[in-house]
Amino acid sequence: MKYIFILSITFLNLSLYAQTDTTCFNNGEDKLASGQYKEAIKNYTQAIAVNPKYIAAYKGRGICRYQLRDGKNAISDFNRVIATDTITSDTYYYRGACKKLIGDTAGYRLDWDRALYLGYTLEEDR
Repeated sequence: MKYIFILSITFLNLSLYAQTDTTCFNNGEDKLASGQYKEAIKNYTQAIAVNPKYIAAYKGRGICRYQLRDGKNAISDFNRVIATDTITSDTYYYRGACKKLIGDTAGYRLDWDRALYLGYTLEEDR
């Protein structure tokens, strides 16, 4: 009976873990959509703390940081996304925009060229 209790507690914790990163991410998405970027960053950071491989949370946090003109930290988030196989054209677009913010002329042009090569269009921009 003791082992069944321990197993049930373990499975309960695992299910809460899975819900927590998704819940935090979804809260971040809601805050991003309403322009509450600082709050969204907190939610995305919580999702990442629970699941460091939650690539969509890095991307969302990067977009918020870009909106707040925090180019250096946003680039770090976009680099994390680009280092995976989940690359999309808008990730390169946003990283390029952040590089432009910090004065990296050659870097932003390369990223924007890559975004266009991957099919980026202005309609994708949030």
